[in-house]
Amino acid sequence: METKTFLAHFDGKEVKFDEPHQLEPGAKLLVTVLSKESVSDEREDGLRISAHRLQYAYGEEEIEYSRSLIKE
Repeated sequence: METKTFLAHFDGKEVKFDEPHQLEPGAKLLVTVLSKESVSDEREDGLRISAHRLQYAYGEEEIEYSRSLIKE
């Protein structure tokens, strides 16, 4: 059986997906409730890892791009 992970939140009455997803009727679910502290800690860990790995995205000889070259 294929497993999928979806972000969701509890609005005080129902658990709601953060993005639309279709589930088959009778689909088995496993719900994990995260404390606000754990979500904050996980976000900080993710940002720290991303920043660390970003240093490997560019080589020593990579030119420096100015803000004027960035397009939206």
